[in-house]
Amino acid sequence: MTMKAAIQEWDNKNAEDIEAVYMQFSGDNDFTENLIEFLPDKGLQRGTTWLIKRHFEQKGTLSEEKVSTLISSLNMMQHWEAQLHILQCLPYLVIPEKDSKRLHDFLLVAIKF
Repeated sequence: MTMKAAIQEWDNKNAEDIEAVYMQFSGDNDFTENLIEFLPDKGLQRGTTWLIKRHFEQKGTLSEEKVSTLISSLNMMQHWEAQLHILQCLPYLVIPEKDSKRLHDFLLVAIKF
C-alpha cells in the first residue's frame, strides 16, 4: 500500500492508525516531499498535516523550499483540524521573509480576526 492510499483509508479519528502510517513511511527518502505534494488534496489534508506535525515533533525538518510550499498551501486548508496542525507546526519553522505576508494572512483567517 502506498502512503497516499494509507492516508485515504484513515478514518480521520484514530490516532493509532495515523501514527502507524507515520511509522511505516517516515523513513522513506521522499516522505516529506510526498506530504507536501498531498496538501492540495482536501481528502488528504487532515492526515497529511497530522503527519507533517508528527515529523516536526520527531525532530524532522523541512528545506526552505518545502516550507515555502507549505506556507503557499495554507489558503487551501479547509478543515479546522488541518489548520490546527499547521498552526502547531509554526514553532518548528523558519519562515522565509518572502512568505511572511502569506502566513500573516492565514493567521488572521485562522483566528477569525
